[in-house]
Amino acid sequence: MRQRPWCMVFLVLMTAIILLGASGFYNKGPDVSSYTENRISNGEQILINGTVVSGVERPNSILYILSDTYTQYGSGQKINSDDLHSVMLYTSKNDHRIKTGSRITAYGKLERYEHASNPGAFDAFNYYRSKDCYFHMYSDDITVEEENGFGIVNAINAFKEKINENIISNTDETAAAVLEAVITGDRSGLTSEIRDDYSVLGLSHILAVSGLHVGLIGMMIYKLLLKLRLSVRVSATGGILFIVFYTLFIGSGESTVRAAVMFIVLFGSKIFLRSYDAPSSLSLAGTIILAVNPVSLFNAGFQMSFLAAFAASIVYPRLIDRFDLKEDTAAERLKSKLIMSVTLWSSVNLFLLPVMGDARRNH
Repeated sequence: MRQRPWCMVFLVLMTAIILLGASGFYNKGPDVSSYTENRISNGEQILINGTVVSGVERPNSILYILSDTYTQYGSGQKINSDDLHSVMLYTSKNDHRIKTGSRITAYGKLERYEHASNPGAFDAFNYYRSKDCYFHMYSDDITVEEENGFGIVNAINAFKEKINENIISNTDETAAAVLEAVITGDRSGLTSEIRDDYSVLGLSHILAVSGLHVGLIGMMIYKLLLKLRLSVRVSATGGILFIVFYTLFIGSGESTVRAAVMFIVLFGSKIFLRSYDAPSSLSLAGTIILAVNPVSLFNAGFQMSFLAAFAASIVYPRLIDRFDLKEDTAAERLKSKLIMSVTLWSSVNLFLLPVMGDARRNH
């Protein structure tokens, strides 16, 4: 552990978050004033102010995710506010898309996410808590206070929207929904029927752009640049730039951020001629994610992503070393590939079983 300080930091951080979670620290959500609490309970309208982090188009609405969100009430010099953390804001579709980074106010009915009322049902509170979000609102009364959008992010979002428009205009509705999910990571067009069909076939993973996609595409870019006879350092730098762009393009979920950090460290080791250590890289990624949002630890997506990465990059190499693999003949090469595939599949699925069982019970 002394040679891997990031592993120690990650373990200590996880332990602290687990202990705080066991004590109920993350179960209540943000503390709000009695005034705000009464208005929420009575279903009265509330004015909130927040920064647009992202926007996702739904069939009949747009979902904006707001961060650094506060209530606003009072007048003059006696304006009071409550910190709401993040808020899911739904609004009707219109021609004016609010830019990412804009500061807005919205007036509507603020509601809390609740725990599941029946055992085994989807627990909205636990799911959105992992995103540091405890409230949602539907409002068409929205005012843009400051349109200081993030230039690069808005340019990427505009490019993403253009791709989605081309997909929709050149394919039928079902094909467009699948292509949007696979290419741009936008799953808002997927109907329950499409999801069920892919689930029955065991192909649900195709509809989710995950850390695996980030890693595969990043490595393809790196090897392609090497094929073009560019130096290792230039190729690795190109791989890093593409991974950063692609992560912003498809959205920064836990799985994609984890893969992005690990591959940036991998390519960085090639640039600076240092050895790559998978446990340290994985721990650094986990530390960054939990430092930004500690309750991500309770998200099944976070747990599955890190357990799968741990099994594939740490457990699998140690297991495969126990086999005397030979590749002198075609039969031996086929046998080696079969053993490697079965070992990798077994390693990953063995570590994912507990989380997958828990996820099925909670959803």
